[in-house]
Amino acid sequence: MRFALNNAQRVEAQPGLSGICPGCGAPVIPKCGEVRIKHWAHVRNCECDSWHEPEGSWHRDWKSQFPESWQEIVHHAPSGERHIADIKTVRGYVIEFQHSPLRPDERRARDAFYPKLLWVVDATRRKSDAPMLLRLWTEGIAPVRGHPSLRRVHAPDNAVMRDWAQCVAPVFLDVGNGNLIWIIPCRTEGSAYLLPMSCSQFVGIHREESSQALAIERQWTELPPQLAMLEEQLSLLQQRHSAFPRDGFQNVLARRTRGRRRF
Repeated sequence: MRFALNNAQRVEAQPGLSGICPGCGAPVIPKCGEVRIKHWAHVRNCECDSWHEPEGSWHRDWKSQFPESWQEIVHHAPSGERHIADIKTVRGYVIEFQHSPLRPDERRARDAFYPKLLWVVDATRRKSDAPMLLRLWTEGIAPVRGHPSLRRVHAPDNAVMRDWAQCVAPVFLDVGNGNLIWIIPCRTEGSAYLLPMSCSQFVGIHREESSQALAIERQWTELPPQLAMLEEQLSLLQQRHSAFPRDGFQNVLARRTRGRRRF
């Protein structure tokens, strides 16, 4: 963890300091070696937060883009369960930064625990993931007017798609070079919608109160239902037109964007 309590103040790890874990109240000591980034560690092994993962530079760099007062906030559920959120914004969003592989059951548990959860996932951990995602977006289908950057893709064998495409909470994949891709579920297994945005835009949405930032924020709740409705409409069309092959969804989308024939 980055912060511990010392005389009721949040402090970063420094040699010679002592602290208290803000999550469980147990003593923690500073770890200030030359290999890992400075952090606090419990004096004794304890089950403080089962969702905790060791932080590297990717994790810490992301957290540092937000105010310190938003970082490592203890979130309490009505049941008494508590966990330390990476970021909790003034508008109530919890942002979890995920570098390591995550079991599906733990991901679902976090989705259920935090009412307004957003995931930022490191898609550069495996060398092939980010280039594959960018290629999928480039070759994808643009199905919705008003969203020129949105693409529908199908890649059932892609590991990132398999791990995150059906997540309930919004997932933003960090593909490097200051870019994110929002991955939005769709009803077809192995398929999803991809919408790129910059990391600075994502951070600015939370740190600003501008009308533009709030409009983009609304997309996180409004766009997925719109796409689900589109999927339902196109599925009904596919059922009515039995002449469509199995990839009729793609055919319909192509027809929607195709211009009139020239004679």
